[in-house]
Amino acid sequence: MSMTTTAPREDEYAERWRQWQSGNVNSSRRAATRARIVFALVLTAAVAWLGLQILYL
Repeated sequence: MSMTTTAPREDEYAERWRQWQSGNVNSSRRAATRARIVFALVLTAAVAWLGLQILYL
């Protein structure tokens, strides 16, 4: 005799929720990586600009 504590429909919702969360984690990692790259490029440009300003003072 097997007994389940949740309805099958709730299990479907729970599975969809787990899949959505795992997809969200992957997209968050990608977004964080892109943000780091953009930040590095902006910082590099700012340092280069500052270096040129100091060089030609």
